[in-house]
Amino acid sequence: MRGDTLLLTRGYGLMNVETREPVHHDSVYQIGSITKQFTAAAIMKLVEQGKLQTNDRLRTYIPELATQFDPITIEHLLTHTSGIFEYNNLLTTAWESKSESEMLSLIGSRNLLFAPGSHWSYSNSNYYLLGMIIERMSGIPYPEFLNQNFFLPLGLTATSYCRAPVPAGYYRDPTGVFPIQPADMSLLFAAGAICSTTEDLVRWNRALTQGLSVAPASYARMTTPYALSNGFIVGYGYALIVDSLDGHRRVWHNGEVLGFEAQLAWYPDHDLAIAVLVNLTDLRRDFASEVSDAVARELLK
Repeated sequence: MRGDTLLLTRGYGLMNVETREPVHHDSVYQIGSITKQFTAAAIMKLVEQGKLQTNDRLRTYIPELATQFDPITIEHLLTHTSGIFEYNNLLTTAWESKSESEMLSLIGSRNLLFAPGSHWSYSNSNYYLLGMIIERMSGIPYPEFLNQNFFLPLGLTATSYCRAPVPAGYYRDPTGVFPIQPADMSLLFAAGAICSTTEDLVRWNRALTQGLSVAPASYARMTTPYALSNGFIVGYGYALIVDSLDGHRRVWHNGEVLGFEAQLAWYPDHDLAIAVLVNLTDLRRDFASEVSDAVARELLK
């Protein structure tokens, strides 16, 4: 999408290998960690409503956590600078269902990796906790908050919190291509449980960058790279990576969840947004990024 104009929306390949069902332009995929953009925007919406501030302490909203979490702020969670351990590393399988209390116990079971704000380390635990804060401060479930504030008013009719039956993707290794069981949504939650289409994602990007989902000042904060306590600037804001491709400024995030890859990138100097969804994962390749970068290089010549 360039500006408000869709340049191309199309599906390639198979949605279901077994039945040979083709991919359509509006096929729904799991988007993995692109979910974090919606979570970060939801936090900024609560900031705009005066219900919290990004410098508020985490334990103000989730006092069940141990005192070692005292120094952590909401901004530390948004920027992956909290030092909280990655809960995925502690799971037995990705298919087990866990309650909120079980997840809190899991997240709080390890010491912080570093003093909050001193280093950057990507952790889904941060965004799971942000989802809890959204629910506690809004008084409604996280999926309903997204419906009321983003999906319905912005016309993102194909976007939702993933519900059964969840789209199933595929995994490829040297021996072949295999269907893979979807992760349990209770584990992904606000860190990665949204399903969407490529067209809805570029429309979401348009709303985000044009002040239609959150205020322009909020988006400016989301795209401001975080400064660590030692002054080092990391190329990450609030669920958005800020860098360049071949000298072209880029704001983007990728996603990967069992059987799916995703990337949503915006090139602000060209007002060009590219969304790519792939229903295949392969540890040797990053298909979504490869396609997205190739399309960008063709259009930005």
